[in-house]
Amino acid sequence: MVGCYVNDWLRSQIATSEPVIRIAPAPPGQEQFADFREIVFAELTLQEQLRAVVDPSSFVAKAKELGEANGFVFTEEDVRAAMATGRHTWLSQWQI
Repeated sequence: MVGCYVNDWLRSQIATSEPVIRIAPAPPGQEQFADFREIVFAELTLQEQLRAVVDPSSFVAKAKELGEANGFVFTEEDVRAAMATGRHTWLSQWQI
């Protein structure tokens, strides 16, 4: 709260002021990774490059590398989190 006296000067400042434009922050890494994943689903060459990597740690590093090459910003931990979520979702379908 701001305490002030409203006078003609303040009224004119308010009347002629520009609206505040808020710029949304960049999406967090996991959202960036989800966007990158959609690109991978659409591009066969990216799929082939990732499919060729069998070691999980190497896969994570390759995904980060390809993501950065395509303009996405996310960490290896974001990739691991997505992998864990995918694994959990896949396994839970078989639980009764």
